[in-house]
This record gives sequence, structure tokens and C-alpha cells, in this order.
Amino acid sequence: MHVLGREDDADRALGSAATLPTVRLGSFLARDGSAGAAVGVDADRPHAGVVFGKRGTGKSYTLGVLAEGLADASGVSPVVVDPMGVFEGLRAAGGRTVAPSIRPSAIPASAWPD
Repeated sequence: MHVLGREDDADRALGSAATLPTVRLGSFLARDGSAGAAVGVDADRPHAGVVFGKRGTGKSYTLGVLAEGLADASGVSPVVVDPMGVFEGLRAAGGRTVAPSIRPSAIPASAWPD
């Protein structure tokens, strides 16, 4: 499995790659249209990422799969900020919803970081 966010050298230093927490995302799409090698995301260390794409290409679905996989990983607690309500289904899967306790207008723009 190809694991995004993990390098082979790091795997060797930390031990067997099979024992490190990994979220399986799916498979590469091979040139002939068949499923290629399995793809996962490293859940052992903190990472930042971004998902780009046109409307309707599966960005929200991909992030939902990732959030569910991270929630199932041992010792990982994903935080999903969802101002548009796209991920309401995560609550049904055992997620917790926290309502904002402060109005955005309560923090003056002068206090925002540069």
C-alpha cells in the first residue's frame, strides 16, 4: 500500500509499516481504468492537507471517508469544521457536534493574526 504522508525511511525508523495507524482511502486509478495499488493516509503523525477539484468530483466524499477512517484509528480524534453542513452524516456515525459559543463579530479584526 502506498501511504500518503509517510516516507519509506520513516517506516524503517519507526518499525513495521503494518503496525503504524493508517487510514485506507481507496486505490490509484491505473491508466487502463482498472484499480491500481491501494492508497492510505498516515494517521501516526500530524499532517495538513488540502483537496482540490471541480464541483461534483468527490471532494466532500473523500474528506468524509478520511474523517471516518481517522475516527476509527486508535488514538486519533479528527476535528471537522463544517460551516455548510456537508458532513452532517458524520454525526450519525458517532460524531459529536459542538455549536460555536462565540459570535465571529465578537472578535475585532484588529485582533486577527497577520
